[in-house]
Amino acid sequence: MLNPGEETFSALVVSYVPLLAGEAGSLVDSEDLAGLVDQLPSGGADACIWLMRDHQPIPVFVMENANDIIDHLVAWSEEKPIEWFSLKIMDRGGKYAIALIPNLEKSVERWRMAYHLRVGYPVPTNAHFNIFFRTINFVSGGKTSYHSIKDIIGPETQVGFIDLKDVDRNDPSKIDYQKIRYLGPFPINRGINIDQYMESIIDNANEITTG
Repeated sequence: MLNPGEETFSALVVSYVPLLAGEAGSLVDSEDLAGLVDQLPSGGADACIWLMRDHQPIPVFVMENANDIIDHLVAWSEEKPIEWFSLKIMDRGGKYAIALIPNLEKSVERWRMAYHLRVGYPVPTNAHFNIFFRTINFVSGGKTSYHSIKDIIGPETQVGFIDLKDVDRNDPSKIDYQKIRYLGPFPINRGINIDQYMESIIDNANEITTG
């Protein structure tokens, strides 16, 4: 938004938020955005199951409304999720966090193009952007199988999604593999440095035992 009496153009760019729909290039008020996103999924998975596929560990996010979330993610990324997301994994203090992170630079560039098309002139060169986004993520508890397979995870991996209702809470290994939907492969720990974000979600997570 352009504030009266100020020469600097500032805008809140909304990148990926699970199930959030809206017109690209529009100006968003932070209070209006807060009201919208409060009604949407946080992006936090209930569990992450690691499966071996072609001798490669594959993370599978277990989430409510997983099919709706994956359909929206694919549409949001213009049918090219591997160009719009990367995967971050960090272990810290006996826990690990895994997150599917949107490409923030591409988000800003798409916003610039859409804004130009909508208003008929480009975004000022001195523009300042604040970016709001959510990730698809999971944070483990202290007991996890991740540490036994982390050394054989390659430089990129597919990511699976399955709906929470299709997983036996008492025995997560009993799942219908046909109901898992895969995206990727995504590069791991490449692109922008978001270590501070990853550390924060680990430090703030409640104790979880699946993963």
